Parts: sequence; C-alpha cells; structure tokens
Amino acid sequence: MRSRYSAYVKKVFSHVYNSYHPETKKHFALDAIERQAEHINWVGLTINEVEMGLELDAEGYVSFSAQYQMNGQSHYLNEKSRFARVDGEWLYVNGETKFSSKASAEKVGRNAPCPCESGRKYKKCCGAMV
Repeated sequence: MRSRYSAYVKKVFSHVYNSYHPETKKHFALDAIERQAEHINWVGLTINEVEMGLELDAEGYVSFSAQYQMNGQSHYLNEKSRFARVDGEWLYVNGETKFSSKASAEKVGRNAPCPCESGRKYKKCCGAMV
C-alpha cells in the first residue's frame, strides 16, 4: 500500500500499473492512470487498519485515509484495499472506496472528528499530516 501511495506522490505511474493484480490490470491502462492523476497533489497517508497479509497469507486488507489537493481544495480518500500475493509479491486487487471533500478542513478543531470520515480525531489523522 505504501509503495503504491509513494508512486502516486512521485508520479511513478508505471509502479502503480505494475502493482495491479493481473485480473485487475485488464481494466486499466497506464496512460489513463497518468491522465487521471496528473492534477492531484497527494498530501498524506494514514494506515488505519491491516487485516491478514502476513507471511503465510494469500491475501490481505489495508484500510487507509489519504488526503490530496486538487484545484486548490482538500479532498479525502478512504479505502479498504484488497491485496493478493502472486509469486511472492503483493498486488492490488480492488477496494471499497469513499471520497469526500471538505474545503474547510484546516479549520477543524484538533479533537474534532476528522473530515475524511476515518473515525479518528483530526489531530491523529489528517491533522497530523499538516
């Protein structure tokens, strides 16, 4: 998960594409990923929960919150991603995704619920990224 996020931040979209599961990759094209992400500035990533994904597991789940900026506004992505191990490598299969946009996120109190809707306090979530 962290390597995919870092690839988005550094705009190394070939890594994003190559880290898709073979069945998932059939639905994506590298140039489409590049076009979709070219106007996004990723600000921070918070891993909220990890399920399975240990050495002997064939699959695992990562729940995360990510903050990004687009067109001068803060946006939030919450996802529970599913990964599968293929030939010893973890590959992204799919995820349950929820997007939100809160233009006034900077005005949220430190102890208030995070506007990204992760269920955590702002200071322990997106506020820690500011």
